[in-house]
Amino acid sequence: MKQIIKDGTRQLAKTNFGHLLGQTPTTSDSPMLHVATETISPSSPANITSLLKLTPKTTNEALLIAALQEVTDDNERLRARVIQLQAASILNEAHCNMLRFRLLAKEEKAKKVGGKGKLMGDGLPRLLSGDEFYQKVVEFTEWQGQEEARKEARVDARVLWKEAVKRWEEDEVIRKEANEQIKAAHREKLSIWEHNKAKARRLKQTYQTPKPKCGPLQKQPPKPKLKDFDVPVDDEDAGEPSGTDSEAAGSEDSAEE
Repeated sequence: MKQIIKDGTRQLAKTNFGHLLGQTPTTSDSPMLHVATETISPSSPANITSLLKLTPKTTNEALLIAALQEVTDDNERLRARVIQLQAASILNEAHCNMLRFRLLAKEEKAKKVGGKGKLMGDGLPRLLSGDEFYQKVVEFTEWQGQEEARKEARVDARVLWKEAVKRWEEDEVIRKEANEQIKAAHREKLSIWEHNKAKARRLKQTYQTPKPKCGPLQKQPPKPKLKDFDVPVDDEDAGEPSGTDSEAAGSEDSAEE
């Protein structure tokens, strides 16, 4: 078995798919193996199915029908296995195509000359005292200074943003406690009003005291966002306010009224 694998490996190395076995990195131009799939025939022909339904009259017929049943079952298992292998081959080929397109995009990106952080990206020799190279050095130095300043500004802005978020969270605790006190006071007034109204109804008197309304609740201020500090933000640091508390407060206020 080992010798068969070695012989197969040597033969494969001589074909277009030798890059799969060698030390050379695979590129997007490397050929990809395509395994053709064929339609699987039905599991049991009609004549075999009819034979399996026969009632044996002799011992030999019973043995032959049992052997035919075993062969049919084996063929069915092999058929199911072939279908699984074909499905896996199709999925693997689709995955390889996806990786191939990603590799092509990476190669195209690597072909771009120059770029940030590089003076000369084409690998050609340069005259260090030449005007062109000197101008590149000046531009590169300016770009480095701007990058450093931008990074420092981003760090400072993040610190200020985190402090602002912390203060916002502390104020939220105070705001919720104040709103809860306002709601509790309103519930108490409403309970007294309902009691007095029920008492007047029992005495068949007109109760003209208007129903108390809940006092104005403190609205939720917007949560500080990182972009408000003039810094490019990532999705994870966007700090978007949920708005659920303010909406809940508004709905509770309208419900109380």
